[in-house]
Amino acid sequence: CGPSNVHITPNTQLTTHNTQLTTHNTMLQVLAELQQKGIRDATTEAVGTRRRAPVKMQTLAEACVDAIVCCDGMTGVPAQFALPTQLKLNILEALVVKKRLMDPFLPLLLDASILELDLRSTFITDTGLREIATRCPQLRSLDMRGCTSFTGRGVHEVLAGCPLLLVLNLSLSPQVTDQLLRSAFAGFHCTTVPTSIAATSETSDSQQHQQQQQQQQSLPQSQEQQQTGEAKVELVLQHLSLRRCRDTTPDGVLFAVAHLPNIKVLDLKWLTALNPGTIHSLLQMLPQLDSLDVGWCTLVDDNVVIDIADSTGPRLRQLSLEMDYDVTDKSIIHLARTCPNIQNLRLKNCAALQNGSVFAIASGCKRLVALDIGGCYEVNDEAIQYLPPALPELEAVGLASIAVQRATFEAFLDKCPSLRLVDAANLIDEQLREKAQAGQVHFIYAHQQRQSPQFTLYPPSFNRDYSAMPVIAF
Repeated sequence: CGPSNVHITPNTQLTTHNTQLTTHNTMLQVLAELQQKGIRDATTEAVGTRRRAPVKMQTLAEACVDAIVCCDGMTGVPAQFALPTQLKLNILEALVVKKRLMDPFLPLLLDASILELDLRSTFITDTGLREIATRCPQLRSLDMRGCTSFTGRGVHEVLAGCPLLLVLNLSLSPQVTDQLLRSAFAGFHCTTVPTSIAATSETSDSQQHQQQQQQQQSLPQSQEQQQTGEAKVELVLQHLSLRRCRDTTPDGVLFAVAHLPNIKVLDLKWLTALNPGTIHSLLQMLPQLDSLDVGWCTLVDDNVVIDIADSTGPRLRQLSLEMDYDVTDKSIIHLARTCPNIQNLRLKNCAALQNGSVFAIASGCKRLVALDIGGCYEVNDEAIQYLPPALPELEAVGLASIAVQRATFEAFLDKCPSLRLVDAANLIDEQLREKAQAGQVHFIYAHQQRQSPQFTLYPPSFNRDYSAMPVIAF
């Protein structure tokens, strides 16, 4: 029959819709029952004339999740339909992995018991963030890295609706600009924004004048808020990541941090506009800061590192100075003496460093468990041999592209019983990899650094603490 012979009546459309809705509900009910009962299929091995690797069959629950994701099976399901929390998280994860998570899915998948949300590289807008603020009042961690469809208003609603939020990751988001940060944090309790940045920064006169004007525009706003007599909400956020938000200037960072006095972990990697004056102001505004990433910030030099060490002292726990070429032994030796409790230090591609820095770190930082000195071309065998006896609890080390002999490297592995993670691509072959498997040492390579974000440079023994989430990664 041709199209002219097809007649669809309203009753037919209603019947079709009811059938689809029944199918959706049945699938979700089966999925919920399986999730509650914990049913799992066994791993089977394919048999045949050729030898094949074991194939893990999908569980029925996983197959249902895939079916829901692939055919947009969440649409048309009543919002009051109850699903176990873990099942909601599984579906959310599948939607994120397949990059199909959108605002209409959230009302069914969110509830008040959810503590963490990973929405990286999804199409969530302010509407979705409003749902999160309404339905997840206990939220502790929100990862929005790579998201491109939200504004500062949506972030503001999340901060207001989730008063216990401790971790906010906005990295890799081109949306993050000074305007977005001002919109997101305006209206919350604000500390005084330092006015000394223009005098201490190494910028031109015209840039300094522009910075002073922008700061003067932001200061009256906080003063006006104080004059209203209204009690402003103080944010408890402790971990903020603005990594690779390249359209963010020092003034935007300062404005955001002025509303976050409890920050402990601050990730500013790839913010190339950061200057010594900005970093000094940040250090003065954050009395609890213990983890800082200023890698690839081209203006970081010895004076900045000394300022970081003097401002944080024994409180400093993690520091990344990757690709900061102007950092020399002078500041690292001072850092090792001033910050004895540092546990995680990333100095990758700080090409000016020599053996003296390694000696000072090994002697002064006895709690160190993760050290990356890859790309420090002046470091040699003498310094590497000194590490094992001085740092017996070392769990992760980066030695890529440095002048270390094969015999020295093997001896280093034998003398580090706690070692679990090694980045030394130029020193590894098949024989050494097999030898290391017995000691449960894992080697990573340059391509895995991009594809495997689970390889984080921090001690695996760290307790699950939202305020102590790792900021430094291989």
